[in-house]
Amino acid sequence: DQQIPAIRGKVEASMQTRYVTAADEDLNGVQMESIWTLILTWILPIIIYGSETWRPKADEWRSLNGLLDNVLKRLLLTPTSTPREVLYIEAGMMDVTHMMMRKQILMMNRLKQKPSELLQNILTNKDPNSWTTTVEKHINNLNLNMNAHNTKANIGPVKRLTREENYKNMCLARTEKSKVEYLLTHRDPKMKNKRSKYLDCLSRGQASTIFRARTRMMEVKNNYRGKYQDTICRGCGTETETQEHILNECISLHKDESTKVTINEIFDETKSANELRLIAGKIQSLVKMINQNDQPNNRNPINNIRFQRN
Repeated sequence: DQQIPAIRGKVEASMQTRYVTAADEDLNGVQMESIWTLILTWILPIIIYGSETWRPKADEWRSLNGLLDNVLKRLLLTPTSTPREVLYIEAGMMDVTHMMMRKQILMMNRLKQKPSELLQNILTNKDPNSWTTTVEKHINNLNLNMNAHNTKANIGPVKRLTREENYKNMCLARTEKSKVEYLLTHRDPKMKNKRSKYLDCLSRGQASTIFRARTRMMEVKNNYRGKYQDTICRGCGTETETQEHILNECISLHKDESTKVTINEIFDETKSANELRLIAGKIQSLVKMINQNDQPNNRNPINNIRFQRN
């Protein structure tokens, strides 16, 4: 019962240590390359340590996946309401469920290399709740044909199919979550299971800006409709304040083409690091400008309490 809280505490301690030791306390100016090193070498090993033997219940699965979800949201400076699927699609990562599945199948594969009486008892235990039965279900779900005579030959297929299964599950959310649909509609299909370029070559703050644009999490009214009484643009005052309107259409924000950012530019994987920095800078400027026009009477009444007289 204490395992998940203990993991959560270790993850938090690891992240706080990184914040303290970095020259930039909020890591906004830290290059994303360093952020991914933090995740892969510090955070992930803590979360999935010993997962070869796990058999979590449904609520424990949610908690374990939630640990990594929240780490990614914090490091990408994106709201807690961000759909978890877009995090893994953009980062080219597997969630805890699929990482654990991979580790368990590979462990069974290793155990079969060195048979012993003890291991034989484990591997032949067909009880419905046994570890072996659980792992065999994973193997069947992945349609894996395990090579009994060459266990080394199994490693590649296991890694590939668990990654494919993870991506497929993330994509299923597009039918229910518009932000997942938006990302998958515009993202280059060749980037399947790959981390997007901007998440490697930009600083944390810049990468967060482009991530929000690619997942429709920018701070504009139509992305957060529950926060506002209306969705009329705070710039021109006539059109609906959508992300596309702010980036590419609003006549009060754009006097010429030089300040505009198109969808194609945001999703272009061929852009250089300098071009990506320029795009991030334009988006940051536009978001800042539009939110400067954010007056109390534009907000949801529940947020207006502090402006009322007693």
